[in-house]
Amino acid sequence: MSALHTSRAPWVLLAVFCAAALIVFAVAIDRDVALIRDMASAPKTPAHVVRMPIVLAEKPTIRVEPPGEHARPTPTATHAEPPPAHSPSAHTEIVKPSPTPLPPTPSPDVAGTLLSHAFKTADAGFEARFRTDKPVSGARLAFRSAPAMWVVDLPGTWKNRARRDVTIDQGPIRRVAIGEHPNFLRIVLYYRDANRSKPSMAPMALEAENGFTVIVPNP
Repeated sequence: MSALHTSRAPWVLLAVFCAAALIVFAVAIDRDVALIRDMASAPKTPAHVVRMPIVLAEKPTIRVEPPGEHARPTPTATHAEPPPAHSPSAHTEIVKPSPTPLPPTPSPDVAGTLLSHAFKTADAGFEARFRTDKPVSGARLAFRSAPAMWVVDLPGTWKNRARRDVTIDQGPIRRVAIGEHPNFLRIVLYYRDANRSKPSMAPMALEAENGFTVIVPNP
């Protein structure tokens, strides 16, 4: 009886067939196995990641010079001129204060009024004060004799609301009289000595916003 007709023959043939298949398979995938081995040992990188070279910028070097005799001071702008007022870059505007308006000067044609008067005798002489409702300017003084008197004329149109005739008890002036005229207001100061001559010193007329004062020096 030959070996092919024994009970072990199928198993021997199967073993031979498997051995031959393993040999063929090993020869076929020899190169693939080497490639798989290299891929397994290399680091895994996603396929969609693109590697770019990384450039490290050098840090700027700051050179600090120690202070010394030859250190140059930092220039400062000391003569900078401010921008002109009309320049768009100017943020502030110089606003000049408006001048205080002066009170209007009454016209000579506007009628004035003598409101009151007061008289007194002092060491300097006889003093007559007159209060008005508008400023007085341009008073004229003149001396007249027989009887001796001083005449004071105020130019313009005036009305008198004070006493027209006042008698003075003591001092160089004995009487004060006030008269209205179309173009002026006349005030007459009569000397107590009616026969005296013209004094060497003339009276002083002090004008103010609300009146005027006449001072007749003592003889």
